[in-house]
Amino acid sequence: MEQHSKKNKVIKLIITFFVTLLILLFLSWFYIFNIYEVKIILKELSSSNYVLELVPLNSLGKRAPWRSIKYSYKIVEGKENIKKISESENVINLQLEDDSIQVKLEINTNKTQNIFLVEIPNHKTE
Repeated sequence: MEQHSKKNKVIKLIITFFVTLLILLFLSWFYIFNIYEVKIILKELSSSNYVLELVPLNSLGKRAPWRSIKYSYKIVEGKENIKKISESENVINLQLEDDSIQVKLEINTNKTQNIFLVEIPNHKTE
Protein backbone atom coordinates (compact mmCIF):
# COMPACT_ATOMS: atom_id res chain seq x y z
CA MET A 1 0.00 0.00 0.00
CA GLU A 2 2.86 2.33 0.83
CA GLN A 3 4.43 1.87 -2.62
CA HIS A 4 1.12 2.74 -4.26
CA SER A 5 1.00 5.99 -2.27
CA LYS A 6 4.55 6.92 -3.34
CA LYS A 7 3.70 6.31 -7.00
CA ASN A 8 0.65 8.56 -6.72
CA LYS A 9 2.76 11.35 -5.21
CA VAL A 10 5.36 11.04 -7.97
CA ILE A 11 2.67 11.07 -10.66
CA LYS A 12 1.00 14.14 -9.10
CA LEU A 13 4.38 15.87 -8.93
CA ILE A 14 5.12 15.12 -12.59
CA ILE A 15 1.69 16.32 -13.70
CA THR A 16 2.04 19.51 -11.64
CA PHE A 17 5.47 20.15 -13.17
CA PHE A 18 4.22 19.78 -16.76
CA VAL A 19 1.09 21.87 -16.17
CA THR A 20 3.25 24.64 -14.65
CA LEU A 21 5.67 24.38 -17.57
CA LEU A 22 2.82 24.69 -20.10
CA ILE A 23 1.43 27.74 -18.32
CA LEU A 24 4.88 29.38 -18.30
CA LEU A 25 5.38 28.64 -22.01
CA PHE A 26 1.94 30.04 -22.82
CA LEU A 27 2.58 33.26 -20.86
CA SER A 28 6.07 33.71 -22.28
CA TRP A 29 4.68 33.46 -25.82
CA PHE A 30 2.18 36.26 -25.22
CA TYR A 31 4.44 38.55 -23.21
CA ILE A 32 7.93 37.93 -24.61
CA PHE A 33 7.73 36.47 -28.10
CA ASN A 34 4.54 37.99 -29.51
CA ILE A 35 4.92 41.25 -31.46
CA TYR A 36 2.68 44.07 -30.27
CA GLU A 37 4.32 47.10 -31.86
CA VAL A 38 6.94 48.08 -34.42
CA LYS A 39 9.47 50.84 -33.83
CA ILE A 40 11.43 52.39 -36.69
CA ILE A 41 14.94 53.62 -35.98
CA LEU A 42 16.54 55.97 -38.53
CA LYS A 43 20.33 56.01 -38.44
CA GLU A 44 22.39 58.44 -40.48
CA LEU A 45 25.67 56.83 -41.50
CA SER A 46 26.71 59.84 -43.56
CA SER A 47 24.91 62.77 -45.17
CA SER A 48 23.76 60.56 -48.05
CA ASN A 49 23.59 57.08 -46.45
CA TYR A 50 20.77 56.07 -44.12
CA VAL A 51 19.65 52.89 -42.40
CA LEU A 52 16.03 52.26 -41.39
CA GLU A 53 15.71 49.49 -38.84
CA LEU A 54 12.29 48.01 -38.07
CA VAL A 55 12.32 46.70 -34.50
CA PRO A 56 9.58 44.28 -33.37
CA LEU A 57 8.56 45.07 -29.78
CA ASN A 58 6.90 42.71 -27.32
CA SER A 59 4.39 43.68 -24.62
CA LEU A 60 7.23 44.62 -22.28
CA GLY A 61 8.52 47.21 -24.77
CA LYS A 62 11.67 45.22 -25.53
CA ARG A 63 12.84 43.68 -28.80
CA ALA A 64 10.93 40.43 -29.42
CA PRO A 65 13.61 37.72 -29.55
CA TRP A 66 14.01 35.60 -32.70
CA ARG A 67 11.17 37.41 -34.50
CA SER A 68 11.18 39.33 -37.77
CA ILE A 69 8.66 41.49 -39.57
CA LYS A 70 7.31 41.33 -43.08
CA TYR A 71 7.08 44.82 -44.48
CA SER A 72 6.56 46.74 -47.67
CA TYR A 73 7.49 50.29 -48.50
CA LYS A 74 6.54 52.90 -51.04
CA ILE A 75 8.53 55.99 -51.93
CA VAL A 76 6.15 58.93 -51.59
CA GLU A 77 8.54 61.78 -52.33
CA GLY A 78 12.07 62.08 -53.72
CA LYS A 79 12.18 58.88 -55.77
CA GLU A 80 14.56 60.48 -58.27
CA ASN A 81 16.99 61.24 -55.44
CA ILE A 82 17.51 57.62 -54.41
CA LYS A 83 20.69 56.12 -55.81
CA LYS A 84 20.42 52.67 -54.27
CA ILE A 85 18.08 50.78 -51.91
CA SER A 86 19.07 47.48 -50.36
CA GLU A 87 17.09 45.37 -47.94
CA SER A 88 17.90 42.69 -45.45
CA GLU A 89 15.90 41.26 -42.56
CA ASN A 90 14.16 44.22 -40.83
CA VAL A 91 16.64 46.72 -42.32
CA ILE A 92 16.40 49.11 -45.29
CA ASN A 93 19.61 50.80 -46.51
CA LEU A 94 19.22 53.99 -48.54
CA GLN A 95 21.89 55.74 -50.53
CA LEU A 96 20.93 59.18 -51.85
CA GLU A 97 22.20 61.10 -54.87
CA ASP A 98 21.79 64.55 -53.33
CA ASP A 99 21.51 65.19 -49.61
CA SER A 100 19.62 68.48 -50.07
CA ILE A 101 16.45 66.86 -51.47
CA GLN A 102 13.99 65.35 -49.02
CA VAL A 103 12.87 61.72 -49.31
CA LYS A 104 9.69 60.28 -47.76
CA LEU A 105 8.86 56.60 -47.43
CA GLU A 106 5.60 54.96 -46.43
CA ILE A 107 6.13 51.66 -44.60
CA ASN A 108 3.46 49.00 -43.96
CA THR A 109 4.05 46.00 -41.72
CA ASN A 110 2.16 42.76 -41.26
CA LYS A 111 2.08 43.14 -37.45
CA THR A 112 0.42 46.52 -37.05
CA GLN A 113 -2.35 48.36 -38.83
CA ASN A 114 -0.31 51.57 -38.76
CA ILE A 115 1.24 53.13 -41.83
CA PHE A 116 4.56 54.71 -40.93
CA LEU A 117 5.69 57.83 -42.79
CA VAL A 118 9.46 58.21 -42.54
CA GLU A 119 11.10 61.43 -43.67
CA ILE A 120 14.78 61.35 -44.52
CA PRO A 121 16.09 64.77 -43.46
CA ASN A 122 17.68 67.02 -46.02
CA HIS A 123 20.89 68.90 -45.41
CA LYS A 124 20.07 72.21 -47.09
CA THR A 125 22.29 75.06 -46.15
CA GLU A 126 20.21 78.20 -46.10
